[in-house]
Parts: sequence; structure tokens; C-alpha cells
Amino acid sequence: MDLPADTSDSVITTVIFGSVHKTPQWRNTMNTAQQNFANGRRKFLKSATVAALGVVGLVAGSLLTGSPAQATRQGALPAVGTEVKAGIVVEKAQLTIKGEQVETNFDGESTVRIETNPDDPTNSVKLKAVSHRLTADLPNGGTVTIEHNGDDANPQSVLKLTSTLPPKYEQAMVLNLKVTIDQPGNRIDQPLVLVTKEPMKLTGTPAKFPPDGDLMQLQNPIDLVLSDDLNTTIATIEKFPVKVTGV
Repeated sequence: MDLPADTSDSVITTVIFGSVHKTPQWRNTMNTAQQNFANGRRKFLKSATVAALGVVGLVAGSLLTGSPAQATRQGALPAVGTEVKAGIVVEKAQLTIKGEQVETNFDGESTVRIETNPDDPTNSVKLKAVSHRLTADLPNGGTVTIEHNGDDANPQSVLKLTSTLPPKYEQAMVLNLKVTIDQPGNRIDQPLVLVTKEPMKLTGTPAKFPPDGDLMQLQNPIDLVLSDDLNTTIATIEKFPVKVTGV
């Protein structure tokens, strides 16, 4: 296609859909102020768009990944101030009492109060022991009763949220215990009241909280001593596989 020749400075020749159109040049020119204003407006709109897309991306990403902070607000962790009760079953617990090894089964209940964990308030809570009582019959007669010792003023037990979709937890129970061994007419004529030399520590990874059927394992054997003689071990809890059940 041949375009008509035009050397005039006042006319710009353009082609639109195969036709020739002449536009006065003054309509396609801007002074410096107008250009600066237009450029600034384009930059502002571009920055605002990028920022808006960034916010949308962050929101979408957090919804997809399920951040712990959101999970806490949605109740994946128990509410602070509530008390949670659970049944406890211990099968084939192994103890050594004054040199004699025994195996027995415990059952009972435990109650904890949910408190804020200042070290990690978003992803975890502390579990303050309110009550903890288990009993077992000894093979040769007598009983063993395990209870929480003290008021747990500075709770060390922690429930931590490790995943939100689906929820997964790590639970560590740290307990100071009082153990009463009653064997009338046997090796121990009077109830023997012992305490844990070091706190008992149980750990587990429950699928929900409160757990239901999940196991917690004893981390180390626990020596039991007299409260006025912490250096002499009277008994030891060797194995203590705890199964937590709903009540």
C-alpha cells in the first residue's frame, strides 16, 4: 500500500485498519508538566496495584498453609482458663520396691488447667496439674497410689501445636509425684510415702487434645525417695507406658 507523501510539520500521518488518517500534531503533544503528572499517576497506580496483590497473596498463602496463629484463634489449642480431665491407664508398669521387681497395672484420672505459655503464646499452652491420681494392686498384696505432689505453682508441662492441617501436637508432662505404697503384713508394715527425686517426664504426640487412646512414654526411670532423705532411693519406676483416654 502506498502512503501519500506529506512533509508538513503540523500533520502526523497514521494508518488505521488500512486507511490513512491525518491527525494534527498538537493533539499528540504534552508539555513537560502534563507529562510529569501523567508519569507520576501511572507510577502511583502501579505501586498501589502491586501492594494490593501482595496483601492478597499473603492472605491467600496463610489460608492455604494454616498458620499456627490462625489455628489458635480457631480453637486448635484449648482455651486458656479451661480445665481438661482425662482417664489414665498404665499397663505393665514396672517398679522396683526395696530391691523387689514388680509389674502391675494402674488406672485413674488426671485434670489439668490450661494456662498461657509466655515463652510461646501463639503455638503452645502450659498444662497446670490440678489433680492426678492413679492406683494399682501389687501382685503379692497391697496397693500403690500415685498422686500429684504440691500445687504445681510453676507448671512445666506444655502442649505445643506443630501442624494445623491436620492438627498435630507435642505434649510433655512434667510431674512431681507422691507415691504411697501400702503392703500390710508384707515387707512394708506401714504405708510408705515417697516422692519423686526428680520430676517424672512423659512425652507423646497426640492426634488431638484432650488425647483419646494416645500413648505417652516415660523418658527416664524415676527414683522414689523419702521427703526427708533425698539421697536414699527406696523404689524406682522403671517403665510407665501411659495411655490417655477420654472421660
